[in-house]
Amino acid sequence: MLVFIDVTMTDSSMRLITIRSPIEIRNQLLTPIDIRLKCGSGSLHDIRLEPNETRSLPLQFCPTLRQFQVRPADFT
Repeated sequence: MLVFIDVTMTDSSMRLITIRSPIEIRNQLLTPIDIRLKCGSGSLHDIRLEPNETRSLPLQFCPTLRQFQVRPADFT
């Protein structure tokens, strides 16, 4: 599995290490969106992205992700 590791220095001279997946999801719409991830085990995970928000796909979902669905938030 591929991961990205970013090391930066904070204002207080501490190292901040960020480990994330290489898959990012970005909402470029004016409304929030709900994303449903379906993994190989059949488990479902929901993520909400606000307008202009970018989020890395959680690492534990990357190797087993089978499909995802996107729809406007609070869609009935």
